[in-house]
Amino acid sequence: MLEKKDENIFHDLDGAWEPKGYIGPRVEIKGNELVRFWMGAPVLKTEFTEEKQGEKTVLHLKKTALCYEGASSSYAMVKECYVQDGGMTFVDDFPITGESTDTLYPTPNSRYGNVTIVDEQALPLLQGTWKQTDYDANLRFFGNVASFGYGGSFRNKTKIVTVKNNWENGDRIYVINENPAKSDVCQFEGMYLEAGVLHAYIPVCDASPVMISFLKVEE
Repeated sequence: MLEKKDENIFHDLDGAWEPKGYIGPRVEIKGNELVRFWMGAPVLKTEFTEEKQGEKTVLHLKKTALCYEGASSSYAMVKECYVQDGGMTFVDDFPITGESTDTLYPTPNSRYGNVTIVDEQALPLLQGTWKQTDYDANLRFFGNVASFGYGGSFRNKTKIVTVKNNWENGDRIYVINENPAKSDVCQFEGMYLEAGVLHAYIPVCDASPVMISFLKVEE
C-alpha cells in the first residue's frame, strides 16, 4: 500500500466506472487500489499512481495482466490507462486480436447492475419450501441460501441476493446469484417472485427455454 502522503493519489476517482451503451467491463476504485471486472468476475486487482500529462491523467498500474480467478495465465495485458474528458480509457492488448479500447464513466450501478437490493423485504417472503406446479421438484430457501431437489432431498445450493430493477414498476422481485459473475440460481435462470408465484426458466440448447413455476408450501 502507498502511504497517504503520496501526492500521486487523487481520490476524485473513487467509485465505480462502466461503459455507456453496453455491459461487460467495470472498474471499482478506492484510494490507490483498482479492481477491474469482466461480466462480474474480477480480472485485475492492483495499486496505481497517477500522473498529469496535459489534459489527461495517466494511471500507472502496478499490475497489468488481465486474468480470471483460478486461471493459470492471463488473457490480455493493459497497455495504457488514462482519464480524460470524464472517461477512463483502457487500451488492452490481446495475443490474437491485438489492441482493444474501452472507455468507462462514473456509474451509480452496483455489481448487479441498475438495481436496488431488497433482501430485508424479500427474503422473509421466500423462506420455506416451494413446489413446482406440474412436477415433483422443490426449491427451499433458508436465510440467503436456495437449494433445489426432489421430494425431501435438496442439492445445488446457491447463495442469493434479491433485487428490484430500478427502471421497472410493480412488485416483481428478482432472485439472483450472490456472485455477480454467475447468472444461475440452482440451475435456473431468470428467477423472479411476483404475485405469490416464483417463476424461472431452464435454458435449453438450440431450443426455447422451458418456463416453470413454483408455489409456496404451507408448513
